[in-house]
Amino acid sequence: MDSLTEPMIIALAGSLLSLKLLATWSHIRNAAQGLRDGRLCTTISHSNMVCSEGDQANTQALKAEQYEAWDELQDVLESMSGRFITLQEEYLHAVFKTPIFGFSQDFEARWDKDAGCIHVRSASRVGISDLGSNSQRIEKIRYLMQ
Repeated sequence: MDSLTEPMIIALAGSLLSLKLLATWSHIRNAAQGLRDGRLCTTISHSNMVCSEGDQANTQALKAEQYEAWDELQDVLESMSGRFITLQEEYLHAVFKTPIFGFSQDFEARWDKDAGCIHVRSASRVGISDLGSNSQRIEKIRYLMQ
């Protein structure tokens, strides 16, 4: 081996181990905030979260004029390998794992019967960027519910 190969292998292994440790840590943290005053938590402090509710909303709510849309959302989340943590009549919390390293990401939804929509919030548990994965998840859900 040349003189650079061994340090490069060690640096790569250390980087991969660090990412795996962060992913493991993400399993014990929880980014789900539940409902506050009957609404999804709207605090958006990093680019690792999207939310359709509140002054800082950065995505649109899902259309849901009929109760069937709430059931359909649950089916879509299951088909996308979401694991339900809380499932209530008008609120749900599911967890998704990212491919490769398995980072946990929280998805929350609140069915707003009066407005005929489902408000959504998807957030990464660690880091300040999600490379667009939460936004992509919401758009995929929106597409699958059409």
